[in-house]
Amino acid sequence: SLAEKGSINLVRLPERYGHMPLPKVRVIDMREELMAGNPFCVGRELKQSIDQRLERGEQCILLLNRRGYRTVSICSSCKSVVRCKSCDTALVYHKNLAAHVCHYCGYTLPLQEVCPQCGGAIRHTGIGTQKIEEELCTLFPTARVARLDLDSTSRKDSARRILSDFAAGRYDILVGTQMIAKGLDFKKVTLVGVLSVDQMLLMPSYLAFERTFSMLTQVIGRSGRGELAGEAVIQTIDPENPVIQLAARQDYESFYRREMLSRRLHLYPPFCALCTVGFLAPSEREAAAAADSFCEALRQVKERSFPELPLRVLGPAPMRVAYIGGTFRYRVTLKFRRGRPARELVRAAGERFLQDKNNKNASFFVDFNSAGDL
Repeated sequence: SLAEKGSINLVRLPERYGHMPLPKVRVIDMREELMAGNPFCVGRELKQSIDQRLERGEQCILLLNRRGYRTVSICSSCKSVVRCKSCDTALVYHKNLAAHVCHYCGYTLPLQEVCPQCGGAIRHTGIGTQKIEEELCTLFPTARVARLDLDSTSRKDSARRILSDFAAGRYDILVGTQMIAKGLDFKKVTLVGVLSVDQMLLMPSYLAFERTFSMLTQVIGRSGRGELAGEAVIQTIDPENPVIQLAARQDYESFYRREMLSRRLHLYPPFCALCTVGFLAPSEREAAAAADSFCEALRQVKERSFPELPLRVLGPAPMRVAYIGGTFRYRVTLKFRRGRPARELVRAAGERFLQDKNNKNASFFVDFNSAGDL
């Protein structure tokens, strides 16, 4: 947008560094395999491609942006989900710890196999990087597999050591989260596999498509960086999705035009400024009341001092994760014209909010240029 207006320079990079060809990208429709009950997350075509690389002594990188072993544990009888006692989120099963772990507050619960509510059997579902690592060892028993995620790199220098060993050829396959998507340069990597891209597209943020496109184009670029030709395989249940198709073609300009049209129609940045005001309180009632109080203060200040300022108020509503660590969370999202008046409006409303004794148990924060996904 700024480049089109001439405010900044637009630099195009039509070719890959060193005139190397871009990897060939295949988008694989996984719906048929899922309906057929394939027990593995690695589909048939991706497995064949990995087999070919292993036979030739080449390396592979696989991306799955979910850590842990199983991402949801649910009772097969009453359907209750194993949840964190302090956060509004499902616990993730980590097999190496024999425990369920909260990825927000760190709460750990010993592995549950029987439902405490009804005594039914707990079923673990969803796929994380630990499960994929185990699956790869089953499918390719002679392959040397490494995992790079927050769990495997918690010790000092562990990330550097894993990457160094992979660069030295001590591993054949590297599986990981978004940590492996950017900045890595391995000459023998000729295949990149993206195991599940669909969840990223469904994230509740206006930036979901941009983030997915960026991650796909970045991780595809890890393949074929040496003399050997590269290939990338994207597994999806939505193969015609334009974001996936444009990322597969590395078509930045078409994605930009499509995304800008969508943001103009729905009034998202850069066609407005976006601000999230969050409210934290020990009870849901107090958090909701604090959000309502701020909205009233905002209305009064606007009517008195900023009557001409365009403003849209979305909410109040619970945040995507409604409480973390026992603290309840509400939000108000503001859309307005960029500039000093909008910031002064929010500042004045915040001051009025703090002066109201009814809000003494609540705190708030302001996130300008918000992604809208809190």
